[in-house]
Amino acid sequence: MTAWFLYKLRYLRTRWESPRLWALCAAILSTAMTLWLAAPSNVLWVDETTGIPNLATLLVAASQTVSGGVYLTLALLWRHSFWEAWPLVRWIMLACPLCVLALTALFVASSTPVERTEDFNTYYADQPTVAVFSLLWLSWVLAGHAVLAYWCFRWTKEPDYAAFPWLRRGLWVYGAYGVDVAMFPLIGIIAILTRRTGVADLDGVYRATAPVVALGGVLLLTAALTLPTFGPKLEPAAAWAARWRLYRRLRTLHRELTHVAPELVYVAPGRRHDPYHRTRRMVLELSDWRWSLAPLFDPEVARLAEQQGRGAGHAGERLAVVVEAAQLRHALERWSRGERGGAGERAGEVRDGALGTELAWWVQVADAFVRCPVVAAVVVTARA
Repeated sequence: MTAWFLYKLRYLRTRWESPRLWALCAAILSTAMTLWLAAPSNVLWVDETTGIPNLATLLVAASQTVSGGVYLTLALLWRHSFWEAWPLVRWIMLACPLCVLALTALFVASSTPVERTEDFNTYYADQPTVAVFSLLWLSWVLAGHAVLAYWCFRWTKEPDYAAFPWLRRGLWVYGAYGVDVAMFPLIGIIAILTRRTGVADLDGVYRATAPVVALGGVLLLTAALTLPTFGPKLEPAAAWAARWRLYRRLRTLHRELTHVAPELVYVAPGRRHDPYHRTRRMVLELSDWRWSLAPLFDPEVARLAEQQGRGAGHAGERLAVVVEAAQLRHALERWSRGERGGAGERAGEVRDGALGTELAWWVQVADAFVRCPVVAAVVVTARA
């Protein structure tokens, strides 16, 4: 988080007037400070350096109070313009320092001589001023992040985000971050109340929750704040991976039909690892091989494939795919036995559509060629 803050900080030189960037930098800084101060080794260092037991706990509480307000501000600035968000932002900016002052006053009024790095809230829960301090701190964090989660989940359903899918995803993850962080103060409040009333001792549960929530919060927050910016840059990589998946689905059919005319297979120099080039060449080569096999297409095979395909529930384009795959498998077997047909015996016409349409068609044919039981049954019947 510290490195991320330093990375974002350099943009303030050129976007000094951006409230969103200020809010983002403040959010990252407050989170980084909270994580640094909450580490047990840093807690001991702060307290030993200042000579004030548990001072780091007060600093963590103040940092979390500020970060809760900053995250609400950042969410408002994501959703609204600055002047539309300003009435609510103004109240947040007023409430945060008042809450910090109240926490400071309660801490000063308390007696906490024993250093507690992990369970300060529950260990001193029997002391009224500390109990109020802890409940105020945790209630503020709980309320702030619950409101944050509610806003974000509600905004993801707004129609004006339809044109910004990555911003919508970022808001959803931001809401998930709010839910994650809200779990820690909720369990803390329950642990304090049960400790004071003598109902149960949930100190162990409270201590175990902190590292889990912290790790989940950092991961979710990082994803939420980076998805709107870097998400669109992932789309080319996702499309590249999807095209490789189509290549793998075509590969078996392509390998089988290669025997018809292996000299047609061509991969341009330097394009072997380009899935767009490879699939485009596959479509062209499959169409050429289909044209060579077309004279061997058997009307009886087509009739059987259509009959059994309808019996299996196939219809429309899916039925046409099954018939095409069956014809190709049967014709390929005849070709492998040395049979050839004349140009005048070609059955039907070669499809000649746009590349995207042809690619989708051949992917379906390839799947049926390999996996469709109707195709296998028809070929066995025709072979007999």
